Amino acid sequence: MSDEDKKEESTENVERSTEKETPVVDGSKKEKPLGLEERCAQYELGWKRALADYENLKRSMAEQQSTSRRRIKADFAQSMLPVMDNFAQAVKHAPEADGELGNWLQGVLYIEKQFNEAFSEFGLERIETIGSAFDPHLHEAAGEKEGKEGEILEEVTSGWKMGDDVLRPARVIVGAKLAS
Repeated sequence: MSDEDKKEESTENVERSTEKETPVVDGSKKEKPLGLEERCAQYELGWKRALADYENLKRSMAEQQSTSRRRIKADFAQSMLPVMDNFAQAVKHAPEADGELGNWLQGVLYIEKQFNEAFSEFGLERIETIGSAFDPHLHEAAGEKEGKEGEILEEVTSGWKMGDDVLRPARVIVGAKLAS
């Protein structure tokens, strides 16, 4: 057998063995077996799909983490709002103080400032009330008083929001033209 015949026979053996091992695309036996290039292209396509799926999973996980963090912050803030309300009421009704009592009151006011700074760092904002127009998305009317119609005259309870989400609307007294 010549060298050329051996090469030809070897090539035919490789082709036959490749055909035997080559999977078909959809499992039907009528399809021709895939060649080496087609198989490579198919594997590459599968790899690209797997990579895209992985990127989508990473993005989805990041979104879930972000949503979870926001929910945890909002839950914590909701639990702290009554504490902040009571503290604000205590400061609002503080007596006039001189001497040691005055120093104590200054300390309490500093604690209130720290509360507000901590809330701000958490992403919480106090909702604007007195002097602004009544907005049913941000405010809850607790009553009416004679005054400029639609303007907020008093704040009963502070309202808070985190970003665009209102955690608690501000309870306010709204100005209205009252009939005598």
